[in-house]
Amino acid sequence: MAKGSKHGGRKSSLVDASNMDPGRLDAFSKLTEEESSRLEGLYCGAKVEGFPEFLSTPSETVTAGQNNTRIVLGRDRPASKFTGYGGRGDSHCGSIDIVAGSHGYLAKKKNEKGENIVGDPDFKTDAARIYLSQKTDIDVNFDLKDGMVGNHKAKSGIGLKADHVRIVAREGIKLVTKTDNKNSQGAPLTSIAGIDLIAGNDDSDMQPLVKGNELVIYLDHICSSIQELSGIVNLLSTLFMTLESAVAAHTHPVSVGWTGMNAYPSVELAAVAVANASQEMATLLPSQITNKVNTAMQQMNHRIKPLSSGDTSKLLSKHNHTN
Repeated sequence: MAKGSKHGGRKSSLVDASNMDPGRLDAFSKLTEEESSRLEGLYCGAKVEGFPEFLSTPSETVTAGQNNTRIVLGRDRPASKFTGYGGRGDSHCGSIDIVAGSHGYLAKKKNEKGENIVGDPDFKTDAARIYLSQKTDIDVNFDLKDGMVGNHKAKSGIGLKADHVRIVAREGIKLVTKTDNKNSQGAPLTSIAGIDLIAGNDDSDMQPLVKGNELVIYLDHICSSIQELSGIVNLLSTLFMTLESAVAAHTHPVSVGWTGMNAYPSVELAAVAVANASQEMATLLPSQITNKVNTAMQQMNHRIKPLSSGDTSKLLSKHNHTN
């Protein structure tokens, strides 16, 4: 069992025995407390841990660290020497591969047979990577969905992958596309590729991003129209109910013999008028407002045009999408 050290009265295991070969671990366990403490990595000192060797190729210049880190200057290969544009012998496909934590949580020095593990780049399990290549299939390498931007091949690319990626600027950050008229291969750029925000690597429901300023203008017009129409409809409904009340209570003079008198209001008419007024308050007034709102929406579509005419450029981004 690997030795531990005391820090602040708490004993902690500083050596992960799961990835070390048995011979080295046995040798480590026989060291004195003082000797082993010098190999436990305290204060960024030397650290005993097991990880696979990197299987390099003749075209690669490798700078390897003591703790499963490396920088490889070579040609495009996302896995074995048979992969990528370097694997098929292309020129103009130089690459720089910066890796911390080769094989990630699966990293170990030896296999079950006690043989040293020699590994290739693994874009799936390597813990953290920055990959730059003059010519590569960047989306395929990192197993990314096409989105709206597409799956681009045989072009220069930069990929960053880790458990968490942070891009920090003290001033500002710009994500900009199509700054040039030609790509790195000299081919003309005839269209604008936008920016995709794809959560969960799921591009099944990609939709255009909304332009905030245009949306505010659109909603302001709608709110103003609704307020105006609501006031008009409420006024009309009030006037109409006043008229119904007057009709229900209306009397007119009649002559019976030589005596003049007023007829009583009609009981049937009064009942109908009261019922109608109640129904108007409960159903007619809301439906009138709904109808006016729908009319206002049609008018807004005609004035700003983003929805009804198919011209979505005022409200929706032409190039940038998200799920």
